[in-house]
Amino acid sequence: MSKMPQSNINQADCNDLLKLAVTEIRTARNVIAKQINSSTNSVYWNLGKLLFEIEHHAGDTRRDDYTFCEIPFAL
Repeated sequence: MSKMPQSNINQADCNDLLKLAVTEIRTARNVIAKQINSSTNSVYWNLGKLLFEIEHHAGDTRRDDYTFCEIPFAL
């Protein structure tokens, strides 16, 4: 088995590099979390809007007079 090549990076430089890498990973995680949260909010908003429009178009009928279709769990 061959030996790993020696690096000219000292321990302090290696620690600095690792800190920068951790910062990049944490930043990416935060960006991704915000994107997921935004998408989730958008979906819930649009679903609520659709349900409101259905209820609004139902006219003067009482809510009990109509039922929603069953939505399959595996969309």
